[in-house]
Amino acid sequence: MSRQGINKNEPGEFTPPLPTMLEQALELVSSEETINSLADSIGLSPEQLTSLLSIQKISPELITKMTPALKKGKVLRFVRK
Repeated sequence: MSRQGINKNEPGEFTPPLPTMLEQALELVSSEETINSLADSIGLSPEQLTSLLSIQKISPELITKMTPALKKGKVLRFVRK
């Protein structure tokens, strides 16, 4: 097998299944939790958690749903008198 170059990816190997319960659990808490709060709870940055969820093939729509919108800053105008 080594001479044929198939010792690393043997024929018939399968890719392990991705977790489906993780997406279901996130869907259940998505209305109450955000990526930021979950990341804080488990000691990760929001970027690290988002990356891990993407690797686990969690739908981008769910990740976006759980990502809080950025707050817009106020623009103050100063008027000279």
